[in-house]
Parts: sequence; structure tokens; C-alpha cells
Amino acid sequence: MMKVGEVCKVDICEEDVMKIVRIGKFARDKPNRQMLITLSSADYKGQIFKGAKYLRDSDDTKDIKIANDLTRTERENEKKLFAKAKDLQQREQSGEFTFKVRGPPWARKIVKTRQGIGELHVDPSDPNSVKTDDDAEKADILANFFSGVFTKEPSGELPELEPRNISIPWSEVNIEEDIIRILLSNLNSEKSPGPDQMHPRLFKELSQELAQPLRIIFEKSIRDRQVPDEWKVAKISAIYKKGPKSIAGNYRPVSLTSIVCKVMEKIVRNHITKYFLENDLFTKRQYGFMSGRSTAIQLLKVLDEWTEAIDNGQGIDCIYMDYKKSF
Repeated sequence: MMKVGEVCKVDICEEDVMKIVRIGKFARDKPNRQMLITLSSADYKGQIFKGAKYLRDSDDTKDIKIANDLTRTERENEKKLFAKAKDLQQREQSGEFTFKVRGPPWARKIVKTRQGIGELHVDPSDPNSVKTDDDAEKADILANFFSGVFTKEPSGELPELEPRNISIPWSEVNIEEDIIRILLSNLNSEKSPGPDQMHPRLFKELSQELAQPLRIIFEKSIRDRQVPDEWKVAKISAIYKKGPKSIAGNYRPVSLTSIVCKVMEKIVRNHITKYFLENDLFTKRQYGFMSGRSTAIQLLKVLDEWTEAIDNGQGIDCIYMDYKKSF
């Protein structure tokens, strides 16, 4: 295990570097140029990133500039590299880090990645307003902006729906241990934990042992019509989308909630979806968020209708709406 202040140095031999040859039209222009440098050993990748946080203050790295001009392939491989390191270290966020490799000149590179949020304008609507670098102030700016773009639903009774013909009556949600076990075993162990810091890898590895106690908790929650307070808390992360990084409007919120709560939500959601499908309660115009009804199918249907209209000599008027705050 490395100690604070110790420098991690990794020597890379030619045999440990995979060379990719250009093909297609680029082969004619630059036939001898290698596209990419990537490590073939997953162990090297993990070791590099484990020691990365100790390299920032090292004298060996002061004379080396940080390279941000990564190619698309390098960026993709860097993401895989980060995911591997994240899985090995079992931590939620790696923050800002650098790493260095020793090898041929064409293999030597320092990559800067996973930056935190820098300065933000105090007024998201005014790009000329003053900026702040205080973490608490930045959190308040983002929180106020995120809460302001969402519509507040009015309180009170829910609106009455039109009467429908229900052939199969509603039944209580049945919590089965086998279903819980399957959902736990299918969890993505590389996802981040929720506010309770319970990592999905824990539930995935102990799916057999946790199925019964979780069934008891889920049944009590549904029977009492209550959920634990910890399940009501979400950790919001700001994800940069596009535009100047100093404007809060160019970030989108991502909510991290309890893994256990998500498992129960999926069971309840599947039960409700099954009830709607059995009674044909979904409109035929519903696309997305449904199995077998993706937006790609909607696009095919629209193109078919447009093509038919053009063949019949009809005109087509389209209105495009961009829900830029939705994603």
C-alpha cells in the first residue's frame, strides 16, 4: 500500500502497449501513423490510478504539461481506465487527478480528468455577473436553479380520470424473494451508492443472503404505507452539458437515491405496468419508458406516415420542440 508523499512510477514495455493500425480512408493519408496507445494489462491501469492522487505534488511531474487534447479513442479508453480504477478502489468519486506513465516518448502523457465545478456566476441568467469559487455558494446557486426549472404540482385531490373498462382487477403487490434476488444480482456494481453509502456491489455479492430480510422490510413498508426517512433523501450531482462552465444553466441534476429503495420501486413499478398492460390503459401514442415501445419505433412510425403523405401528394408541417432542461 502506498504512503502519502510516495510517488507511483509505472514502467511500460513495448510488449505492454497495444498498437492499432489505421484502416479505411485514413490509411492512404497517414499509413504509418499509429492511432492509439492503450495499456493491455488491467492491473497496470488500476495501479496507475491508485497512486494518482500522490503525483500532483511530486517534483517529477512539475515539468510535464497536462494534455487535454485527447483523441476520441483516447477519451473512450480513458473512461474505461477510470471505471476500472473506480471499481478497484470501491469509492464513489475519484475527484480530480493526474497520472503519469514512463515509456517511449509517444507513450508519455498526463491526463487531467474528472474535474470538479469551477467558478460560477452568482446570477445564472446574467453571464456578466460576478463569479464565486466558494463551494457552499456554488451549491446554493445550483440548488436554486435546479428547483426553479421544475413545475410545482398543486396540492389537493388528484384529477378524476374517465371511466375505463377494467377486465382484470387490481391486486396487492406480491413481494417474492426470488424476484428480489434477481434484481440484486443484476445490479451494476460500477454505479455510485446513494446517500446511505450502501454500495451496489455489496447487494450484488450478497443477493442470496439479503433477499429474505429485504422482503420483510418491503412487505412492512407496503403494509404500513410508509418508507424509511433515509429513502426519501437524494444526493444531487451537477452534470455539465454544454456551453460556458461558469453558468449554472449549463448543468443538469442527477439524483442518487438509496439502492434498496430503487429495488422496491422497480417491483412496484413492474406490478403497476403489468396492470396497465393487461387492461390496455396505455395510450397507443405512448413511446419511451415502455418495453418494446422505444422512441426509435416512434421515429419509424412518423417516417412511414410522412412517406405515405408525400406519395399521396400531401404537404407536411412539423413543429420541433426542444426540451433542453429535461436531459
